[in-house]
Amino acid sequence: MVVRKRKHSRKFRGSRRHGYGYSKQHQGKGHRGGKGNAGLGKRGQQNMTRLYSQGIHHLGRTGMLVGKRNVVKQKAITIRDLDLKLDGWASQNMVKKDKDVFTVDLKALGYDKLLSSGNLNHKVKIIGAVSEGAKKKIAASGGTVQ
Repeated sequence: MVVRKRKHSRKFRGSRRHGYGYSKQHQGKGHRGGKGNAGLGKRGQQNMTRLYSQGIHHLGRTGMLVGKRNVVKQKAITIRDLDLKLDGWASQNMVKKDKDVFTVDLKALGYDKLLSSGNLNHKVKIIGAVSEGAKKKIAASGGTVQ
């Protein structure tokens, strides 16, 4: 014959302490004994040397807590991306086009600097901050930098 046991949570429903005896036993936090390194006692620090030898230093925070610094991130665009977007920007009147020369104001487009990676296939007049490599590539394609 199979005996089906009920779970303690069902079996002791209605009793005061669910089978833990006197009502002071198994009360929770006091039953646990402490938190962290509480209760290491007189010789508990001996165990810490073993942890330190393994590189575990878990007693509190170490060192200084440094707040976030005011770091200004520059938003940059590469020559490759600029070359790909020129025609679209010209159709939306975000960039001026005189004959075959595009006039690009980097600040108006939301960029802080032009970087040199990629190739330039258009004549461009750039207004804004440009890296040294980008200046050479712009001059090689017949453009200018202000």
